[in-house]
Amino acid sequence: MRLGDHPFKRKADFCFLLFFILLSISPLMHAPHNNYTAFNNGALDIVSGRDPYPQDWQTSENFRNWFMYSPSFGVFFMPFSKSGLGLHMGTLAWYLLNLFAFWYGFKGVVRHLDPTGLFSRWWHFLALLLCANEMMGSLTNLQSNAFIGGLMMAGMAAYFEKRYVVSALLLALGTNFKIYPVVAALLMAMELNAAFLLSFAVFFSLILLAPAPLVGMDFLFSLLAHWLGIFMSDPLHPVFLGLEPTLAHFGLHPGIPQFLAFISINALAIAIVAFAVFQRERSQFIRLLAPLALAFILLFNKRTESPTFVLLVPALAFILHEALYERHNGDDALFRAHLAVMVAAWFLISLAHSDLFPKMVRHIADEWRFKTFGALLVYCWAWVQAVQFFFGTRRDAIVVPLEPA
Repeated sequence: MRLGDHPFKRKADFCFLLFFILLSISPLMHAPHNNYTAFNNGALDIVSGRDPYPQDWQTSENFRNWFMYSPSFGVFFMPFSKSGLGLHMGTLAWYLLNLFAFWYGFKGVVRHLDPTGLFSRWWHFLALLLCANEMMGSLTNLQSNAFIGGLMMAGMAAYFEKRYVVSALLLALGTNFKIYPVVAALLMAMELNAAFLLSFAVFFSLILLAPAPLVGMDFLFSLLAHWLGIFMSDPLHPVFLGLEPTLAHFGLHPGIPQFLAFISINALAIAIVAFAVFQRERSQFIRLLAPLALAFILLFNKRTESPTFVLLVPALAFILHEALYERHNGDDALFRAHLAVMVAAWFLISLAHSDLFPKMVRHIADEWRFKTFGALLVYCWAWVQAVQFFFGTRRDAIVVPLEPA
């Protein structure tokens, strides 16, 4: 029996999923949620030939109740709308889709991160627990981020299982709905795999144009132009937690050209790491590039909100795995160092905002943008791992599988 199939792990997965399935009663009791309303109204507007995108979203305090996703997402959401499954069944189905997509994607990347079984028993449970609070916030608010994150992680896992067409489909779907997965797609494109590149281009184009038979090509292009205008605008609303809005929150206003140059430098550096990984040790891609990509998406995205951080919490499991790797190789000092980084990032990103802490602590965490600093900590940690790989300073001892306890 493979260690990954240990009964304890299956029980942990079952309990984890059961908890979130039972938690689905929360959005059902409060239906319709404002996010569901936005998705539902946007989907119905698009298929009815109306423009769902707001004209004054930058000046309105209620902009989050409006539809700001792609036309393809609107068409995709139709089965979950009031005209599809109905309010309550649609809410439940959308909730479960997000839950299982995230869980499946997370299990996929962990399978490649940990082929030798360092996540044994309670460590496996802790890896799931690291994601729980942010998943709870995203799922109960009926956000799309868990679904998008699941597509991105599943796409990465499929690529390294040589299922290039499946990987391209998952990433093209996610990119059309919310641009984030394009980061993973571009990094994997550094390998210049023809099957993946061609499949991604075809699937992306087909999904982008999928609403055309329903709404007509001219109206679709009009919707895409309006959506792109919103996407390319410069929102620094107080609710956003990306690096640029956070700097603005603290009274620092980097010039747009300077900040774009900073983003470009970071993107180029990550691309160089991806190229080096494919040239030297392909199997290290998920370990090194996944946390870098996830933190990059959160930090350099002007519309990062608190529920968006469900995309980043899988990186906490990567830090935990690195700690276990060092412990298994006999370096207790590095084990403790990685563990300290993981706990600090977990506190900043998730725990400080949870009901485990009093309201005063949560207020301080929100006011001082703890989540952004947590993302910065993960990003810096991921760069340390990448630099060690790039310059060959990390010991690549062979980690033998652990025996099931």
